[in-house]
Amino acid sequence: MKKLYFPFIYLGLILITLLFFTTQIVFVTAYIFLSIAIRMFLLDENLKVKVSLPNSIIYVILVIIILFLGLWCTEFFLQIPIHTMMLRLSGENYFKYFGILLIESIFIFIFNIIILNSLKFISKLKS
Repeated sequence: MKKLYFPFIYLGLILITLLFFTTQIVFVTAYIFLSIAIRMFLLDENLKVKVSLPNSIIYVILVIIILFLGLWCTEFFLQIPIHTMMLRLSGENYFKYFGILLIESIFIFIFNIIILNSLKFISKLKS
């Protein structure tokens, strides 16, 4: 049952999203992949936060890829022109587009580390 816990949680999240927030399904799926990346690159086997330069760089690159794919898939499958909007925002320059995604990814990385450390702190208070 322990191995099925997270797949069932993910399935439930996807089903609720499909029922109530259909246009968010691409990003909810992306968040699921990000949660797996957090587990692989930002936490050790005891679920303690581990921040190393190589793992941090890999995580930031994965976030960039997942954000880009999320924007592109939202436009392609749901006909919401968010990818086009990002291209216009970057002046049709892919280097600027990448820069925007890089800045977003670094913010996501920082906030994930803050939240993970906060959860660790809260769990220590409860015990």
